[in-house]
Amino acid sequence: MDTAVPPPSDLPPLPDRFEAITKLGDGGQALTLRAHDRTRDRPVAIKILELSRIRDWKAFERFERECTVLQSLDHPSIPAYLEHTRDDERGHVRLVMEWIDGPTLADDLARGRRRSEDQLLALLDRLLDVLDYLHGLHPPVVHRDIKPGNVIVRPDGTPVLVDFGGAAKAFHPEGASTVVGTFGYMAPEQLHGRVTPACDLYALGATLAALAAGEEADQLPRRGLEVDLSAVMHPGPLRSMLAAMLRADPDQRPASVAEMRTRLHPSPPAHATDDPSTLAPIDHGTAPTFVERLDVPVVWSRLSPAQRRKAKIYLGVVWVAIGAAVALRSIQVIAASLVLLVLFPVVMAALGGPDRNDGTARDDDETGR
Repeated sequence: MDTAVPPPSDLPPLPDRFEAITKLGDGGQALTLRAHDRTRDRPVAIKILELSRIRDWKAFERFERECTVLQSLDHPSIPAYLEHTRDDERGHVRLVMEWIDGPTLADDLARGRRRSEDQLLALLDRLLDVLDYLHGLHPPVVHRDIKPGNVIVRPDGTPVLVDFGGAAKAFHPEGASTVVGTFGYMAPEQLHGRVTPACDLYALGATLAALAAGEEADQLPRRGLEVDLSAVMHPGPLRSMLAAMLRADPDQRPASVAEMRTRLHPSPPAHATDDPSTLAPIDHGTAPTFVERLDVPVVWSRLSPAQRRKAKIYLGVVWVAIGAAVALRSIQVIAASLVLLVLFPVVMAALGGPDRNDGTARDDDETGR
C-alpha cells in the first residue's frame, strides 16, 4: 500500500522523486520548501520561483544570481548547490540545495534566547571564517544581506550563511545596480550602491548586536548615525569589536576579515618563543594602564552608576570644605581641601579598579561621546 503523503495543494507541482514536501516560507515571488529527494536519498531545500508570479524581472535576475553564486562556492558553512532547473512544463525555475537542519538566529530572537559573550564571540569567529572565504575569492563575493534570518545554526553549533540572492561581486559595476539589504543590518553606504567587504562586516556586527540586545537591529538605540551599544551591552571585548564593525563611516570601519582577526586574536610580542616561561601574556586591552587610571574622562567612562555617585559625593564634600575654608579664611583648611581636590583622580582610579560588581558602566568613549 502506498503510504506517501501528498504535498499540500497550494504548492506548485514537483517531479515525483521529491516526497514529504513541506512549505518553509513564501517570499511573495519565491517559495522555499523542504523535501526528501529519493534519487539522492537525502533531505533537500528547494527554492522555487514561479514565473507567473514575477512582478518585475529583477526577481528573476536575483534568483539566477543565487543559483550561479551557490554553484561556484564550496564551504562547509554555505549550503551545497545540488541542481538548478528551469521547468517550462510547470512554469517555474527550481534551485535544489543542501538541507541545513537547525533554527535561524531570527528564531532565537523570537524565542528570547540569549547567548553569553563567549558564545557570541565564538559565533562571530565562525562567521568571520565564512566571510574570509567569500571575500578571498577573485573577485570577492559580498553577501549584502547578512541578518539573523539568514544564519542557520546546526545542532553542533556551526553557523551556516544562507540566501545568496543579493550576493554581488565587490567592485563589479553590475553588482551594485540595485540596493539590496535589510534596514538596520544594511551598511549606510549600501544605500548609495557601494559594495565592499566592509558592508558584510557591518551587517555581521549588527546581527551580533541584535543577539546581544535581544531585539532586531532597527530597534537598537542610536546616537546620531551610529548604534549606541553602551545602552544595551556591558563593556568588554565583544562590545569593542561590534563598535568598530558598526562605524557609520566605512573608512573608519575594519575593511577586511584580516583586520578583524587582528582585533579578535591579538598576536603575542615578536620576541616571544615557544618556551612557556618566555611567553608574554596577550594584552586584550581590558586592563587600563597607570596613566589611563589617572585620566579622569577615561576612568569616569568605566565607572558604574553606583561608583559615579560615590565620586560625586566625594567631590561635593571637597567643594563644600573649600567654600567653608574661604568663608572662615583658614589657610590650613583651604590647603587641605586643595590636596583632596588634587587627589580626586587617584580616588577615581581606586573606584574604577577591578571590583565593579555594584553596577554596570557605560563606555561612552566607544560611541564618540
